[in-house]
Amino acid sequence: MTAPTLHLTCGLPGAGKTTLARALEREHRALRLTADEWIHRLYEGATDAGFDAARDPVEAVQWDVALRALELGCDVVLDWGLWSREERTRCRRAARALGARVELWLLDPPVEELWRRLERRNSAGTEGTFRIGRELLDLYTTRFERPGPDELAEFDGRGRGCGCGGANPGSGEDGWGGASPGPGKGASGGGPEGAASGEAEAGPGGGRGVSSRAGGPAA
Repeated sequence: MTAPTLHLTCGLPGAGKTTLARALEREHRALRLTADEWIHRLYEGATDAGFDAARDPVEAVQWDVALRALELGCDVVLDWGLWSREERTRCRRAARALGARVELWLLDPPVEELWRRLERRNSAGTEGTFRIGRELLDLYTTRFERPGPDELAEFDGRGRGCGCGGANPGSGEDGWGGASPGPGKGASGGGPEGAASGEAEAGPGGGRGVSSRAGGPAA
């Protein structure tokens, strides 16, 4: 029996994590868990503070669901952002304890490219996303602990870096327009087949570098 795989998306808002997560979901017939979609659905009409307060309980439930799905042999795409090494390590160790493989997908475009995408997304009011201003984005960049080669080597596939080049690697606005990632891709090679372009993306709380739950990764 083939071991299930936990796919982790890693990157700042606007990096293209949710677009990639949807492509991985289709390619692997995996269960995709995107925190922002659940928060918007469960807390419709809430203030920004309300959305932020909802993140920890929503991600706690998603983590329980992810572990159960892995136990049942189902691939999982955890679309949180995972800004800190500590929470990425917790995810990897917990999944490995269940016999699962763990792949980390790093998306790390330049900050000016992130801001270009976020400006467009803010103007469009894309459903299931949060509005993020430039000051907030700049703050987030100081909190993001980028995985280095030593950490990437700890994951299956030796870590995957996607869409990290200065130019968009594909035709999609978020750097996903074809079957493989662009410049900066990891040692394991190409990305998901038929990855779609789009602007859906995790919002301000997704993967912020704070760990608060002992039993699993924190937002």
